[in-house]
Formats: sequence, structure tokens, C-alpha cells
Amino acid sequence: MPDRFPASCPVMIFLIGLALTVSIVATAQERVLDFKSSLVLQPNHTLDVTETITVHSSGISIKRGIFRTLSINETNLNYQVLGCTRNGSEEPYVIDRNNTSLSIQIGSSDLLKPGEHTYVIRYRVYRKPNSFQPLQWPVTGNWSLAMDHLEAEVIATDGKLSAFNVTLNGQLGCNCSVESKNDNSYRMAVHGGLKPGDDLTLQVNWETDASPTRSWENTERILSFKSLLQVHDDRTLTVTEKINVQSKGVNIIHGIYRELLPQADLGGYE
Repeated sequence: MPDRFPASCPVMIFLIGLALTVSIVATAQERVLDFKSSLVLQPNHTLDVTETITVHSSGISIKRGIFRTLSINETNLNYQVLGCTRNGSEEPYVIDRNNTSLSIQIGSSDLLKPGEHTYVIRYRVYRKPNSFQPLQWPVTGNWSLAMDHLEAEVIATDGKLSAFNVTLNGQLGCNCSVESKNDNSYRMAVHGGLKPGDDLTLQVNWETDASPTRSWENTERILSFKSLLQVHDDRTLTVTEKINVQSKGVNIIHGIYRELLPQADLGGYE
């Protein structure tokens, strides 16, 4: 009876097994499937950012959630996280802040189910007051995972965008397409994805009405300051100050500070 299994059969079985293993590993690879960033430039030069990030989790690095690290590359640059969701539901988050970056840890103690998860992060960026210089915005922030697809859009609610460039790892340009519907809106899409660690940055020239009157209207300032000082017979002073300020949500966010310096001839303040 002839041999029904030729000598090459074990090799064929091994190669088929190897192909299946490679396919399973590729499917299980953790990565960012889709990254969409929407940046809205407000008249007071704050930035409202919405990021929609779809990841594939295999329980290796993405176990309970994701990290989003935002670099602080400007003086007085500050962030306010407005909310985070996962798959349409509110998700808890923890903020870790230092002198150079802000890290948002999104997730809970519960383990994620393997598969796709979509996170939406909304935050506001406060730039230094009266900051009218061109904007450089790090879109990816040097992610440690590969990205299959990335899109970013910039919308100016005041003025116009006179220039829009893309920098990848410090070099101008990348394999991407850029389109503009009008002077205050740009959109770009990366073709072929990004490798782990790739740093993609947008460079935007943002022109606003720079006339003295308009610039003055856009600043936070004290509109009026009235101080009433009453001297009493017992040598105490009663001071009433009425301070009218204009807030743009940059530095005057929750209230104001009034600092009273100690003086040698004053016993103290109440």
C-alpha cells in the first residue's frame, strides 16, 4: 500500500502553523486604529481640543485604559480637562502634572475586554496672555503605539489661518494630504500610518485683527479699581476695595487674588 503522507508533509504542516501564528500575532498587536484630533482656536486664543482615539487592546499594555501625555512647551501653558469617555460612557481619569508635561490616565481598576475601544478626550488649552505668535501643536505627543490612521483639523473662530504645515519627527512634510475649505479651516490626513514614537506636529500661522483697539479688547485687565480708606480714632483702618475686572478665561478663571504686603507700621490684617 503506497504511503499516503509524503515526506514533505510535516514541513507543509509546520509552514501552515507558522502562517497561522503570524496571523494571530498580527491580529493581537496592540495599536491605535484611528486617531482624530479637532482643534478649535477661540477668539481669546485658548484652544478647545477634542481627540477621538480608537485602540485595539490585547491586555498587554492596554489593560485598564490609556495614557495621554501632553507636553508643556510654552511659558504659562496650562490645560483643563473637560471630560473623558470610553465607548460612549463617561470614564474616570487621573491627572499627573509636572513642569514639562501633563499626563491623563484614563480608565479604572477593571480590566478591559480584548478588542476595540474608542476614547474621547476633551480639554482646553490656555496659552500665555496676549499670545498672538504662530501656533505649533504636537498632535501625537510621541505615542508608544503604532497608528494605522490619523486625521487632524484646525478651525479658527476668529481671524484666519494664513499657513498650515506638518512636521514629522522635526522634518517638514510627511506622507499626508492637506485640504482647506476656507481661510479659517484646515484638515490633514496621514497616509500609511505612523510608527511607534513618531512625533507629528502642526505649524499654524494664525492671523487676527491686530489693531490696538481689538488687541486691547482681547486682554484680561482691571477695568476699574476703587479704594476707600477710613481712619478711626483707635488708629485702625477700614479699607473697602471695589475691583472690576475683565475675564477671558485665561488667567482669571475661578476668581482673583489680592495680595497685601506686610508693613512694619501695621499690626496686621483682618
